[in-house]
Amino acid sequence: MSDKNWSGFIIFGIILVAGIIWGGSAIYSHYHNAPPMVLSKSPSVSVPDTSGSSTTVTPPSNGLDANGCYTPATVRNYENMNGCVDFNVGYTYTDSAGTVFIDQLMNYTAGVEVYIPYNSAAASINLSQLQGKNIKATGYIQNYYGAPQVTVTELSQIGIYN
Repeated sequence: MSDKNWSGFIIFGIILVAGIIWGGSAIYSHYHNAPPMVLSKSPSVSVPDTSGSSTTVTPPSNGLDANGCYTPATVRNYENMNGCVDFNVGYTYTDSAGTVFIDQLMNYTAGVEVYIPYNSAAASINLSQLQGKNIKATGYIQNYYGAPQVTVTELSQIGIYN
C-alpha cells in the first residue's frame, strides 16, 4: 500500500478511537458500573376515602395513572411520542459536559430515565431536591438502549409532587 492510502486509515482510526473515548466513557461508566435493581411491580396508589381509611386505586386501563401520566410499567408501550411519566427518583447524575440524567433506578435499562441536554434551560435543575421524590416528567418519550427515556429541555417539564 502507498503512504497515501495508509494515512487515510490512520486518520480514520484516530478519529474512531477519539470518538469512542470522548462520547462513551462517561455514560458507559455511569450506567454499566451500577448494580442492577428490581423494578417495583405495584402501579397502584393508596388514597384516603371519606371514612378515613385507605383505599387502593388501580390505574385506568389506558396506561395512565391518577395524575394522567404513564407509569414505569406502561411507558414502554408509548414510545416515540410526547407524554408524561410519573416515577420515584432513585439516581441522578450530571456528566462532565453538563448533561443531566434522572433515573428511576441505578440500572437505567430496568426503569425510566429523564435525559436533559447540557445546553438546555433544564440543565440548571437542582438534583439534590429530586432524590427520593416522586416526579412527573413531560417530554418526548423514546427508547434509549432498551429503556424508556423522556427528553426534557425546560424546567417546567418536571414537577415534584411529594
